[in-house]
Amino acid sequence: PYRALRYTGQDIPGLIEIEGQMLGSEWNHRGRVIHLGTFSKTLMPGLRVGYAIAPAPVIRAMVIAKQGFDLHTSMLNQMIVERLISEKTIERNLPNLIALYHRRRDVMDAALNEHFAGRAEWAVPDGGLFLWVKLPEGMNTENLLPIALENQVAYVPGNGFFAAEKQPNTLRLNFSNQPEDRIKEGVRRLASISR
Repeated sequence: PYRALRYTGQDIPGLIEIEGQMLGSEWNHRGRVIHLGTFSKTLMPGLRVGYAIAPAPVIRAMVIAKQGFDLHTSMLNQMIVERLISEKTIERNLPNLIALYHRRRDVMDAALNEHFAGRAEWAVPDGGLFLWVKLPEGMNTENLLPIALENQVAYVPGNGFFAAEKQPNTLRLNFSNQPEDRIKEGVRRLASISR
């Protein structure tokens, strides 16, 4: 879902596109890649409407399997998405969304440079909604979270993102849903409580 929210760097094709180029017109019958997508990052969080691109036999099996999980996705939500796609509303709004997230990413990066330089490491992404931060060894972001929440700062501890060896000193920060002044203040508070 984050490919559409790329601000800088080279566009990286999805596996479904690569496979389609390799197989051409045979793709619908011989393809092996299943692409799952969502509108929650580019349109509206909580909309709960996604899509699948796969060979026809796989789609048929997925429809049957979905019927076993729930009877249907909200018809209203599906109609909203259909209208927004057919009227190209998503395509028209995407440049504004990208510019907004790009600015907020840069604000968070600048705040991290101001308050965490020499104390932490982070990667500045080419797109998406999050910055990954590595605090000094010995810090535990799960233990720090209750204190952060008391100070009106939220993040996701990094341990849940690792399948094997955990890194308790890591965390994921979201810059998409707060105005720039709150991003700056949140990073300042996080720096203060993590000393």
